[in-house]
Amino acid sequence: MSFFLLLFFDQVFSFNIGFYNLLPYSHTTEDCIALDIWQKISTQLGISYTIINLANETQGIDCVNSGSCDACITGIDSQLTLSYPLFYDRGLLVTVDKRPGYVSKFLWQFLILIVSIWLPLLIIVSHIIYFVETRILYPNNYPLAILNAIWLMVTFSTIKKPYAKIWALISGIFLLFVMMLIIADLSSSIANANLYGSISTENIMDMDLCAQYWTNFNTDASHDTLKNCLNDLKDEDYDGVLAGRLELSYFVKQHDSWNDDSSLILHDTISNEIFFHLGFSSKNTELLTEINKILQDLWTNKVIFQITQKYYENLSINYREKYTVIFRIAPLVLAGLTIIIVFIGALLVIGLVKIIKNKKEVNQKEIEDGANSSRALLSAREHGNTLSLERSNLRAQQGAGRPEGEWVNKAVNIEDENAHKIKNIQDYENELSAVPPARPSLVASDSLASLFKPEKSKTNKD
Repeated sequence: MSFFLLLFFDQVFSFNIGFYNLLPYSHTTEDCIALDIWQKISTQLGISYTIINLANETQGIDCVNSGSCDACITGIDSQLTLSYPLFYDRGLLVTVDKRPGYVSKFLWQFLILIVSIWLPLLIIVSHIIYFVETRILYPNNYPLAILNAIWLMVTFSTIKKPYAKIWALISGIFLLFVMMLIIADLSSSIANANLYGSISTENIMDMDLCAQYWTNFNTDASHDTLKNCLNDLKDEDYDGVLAGRLELSYFVKQHDSWNDDSSLILHDTISNEIFFHLGFSSKNTELLTEINKILQDLWTNKVIFQITQKYYENLSINYREKYTVIFRIAPLVLAGLTIIIVFIGALLVIGLVKIIKNKKEVNQKEIEDGANSSRALLSAREHGNTLSLERSNLRAQQGAGRPEGEWVNKAVNIEDENAHKIKNIQDYENELSAVPPARPSLVASDSLASLFKPEKSKTNKD
């Protein structure tokens, strides 16, 4: 059926298709993306065609409705019956590069990455040093032991145990690699200034600078507006302008000075895509079905992709990335921050408990020391009272009013001319034993202790 239908079209009439010059999508009627794709379609259909040159899309729609054209190139807002997309262009948001403020925004990202990724890893690997070495040095002080282990991880030359040194070396290399990875991620984002965001057409409408031109598909005025907007962006601080990638490629090709320009930042906005179709009247539905099948095959086999790539230019405009790759991994950052919070909280709790415990021990020791001092003072007083009582009894035995040292003189024989040479009692006793006593019976029976007896006892013996 399809074969006879196509044979009928080929023999009865030539297929009339409307084209119009639309830079950059259609440089000329002979150099056009849509024309290249249409040639693939017509070859598979086996039909000949005639190109009708038109001024704009409106003339193409009128041409199809009047029957002068069998189809024309049109956009998605067309009043015609649309075919499967021939090709599409992706919208790009262009802004001015604000690099100084841009770099400062990355500084706090770097600090967060260090705190949330590198520092938790340092704490985790330091616990191995804690278990094998510092816990022995500080058995009952976890905060001091783990902080000392972290310090040893930085200066591992002071580690004593060999296997602990090996672990510190391996961990140090790993932590250095993580640090370099964070710095490389940050540097890449700053240097390349890449931003792959998504922005809707509704948001584009609220921008200050001529963004509405893209909603009006392919008019020469829209391209002039784009050119003016891009030129103004170089000199002034505008919010931005939305343009198609093919359009930007065309303007970059026309303005070679842009190749070395770094003042513009290009934001890739995947959500903004503009499609190009073949527009038919409602009478040609059978032919439209055949064309759609061919277009789907061309898309599946990436033939259309290869055709469109010939019209793209490599843009030298900078790309910007708002966040680093690692920073955008939210679970990783949150997990690291959680570890830091738990670790600091544990140190604070342990330190607070230790302070309270030490304070209680100090108070208890002060109470015990006070009690011991009271008992010592009481004992000293009791001992002093005992000595006073013994001295009073001794005085009573010696007799009231007698000089305290008189009883000592009583024990010395004043007839002994060598008494002044005696240095102690033992010498005196030896001296007495060498000199014949004046009263032998008394001296022989009395010991040295009898010299210290009260006077009354000697009187009785006499």
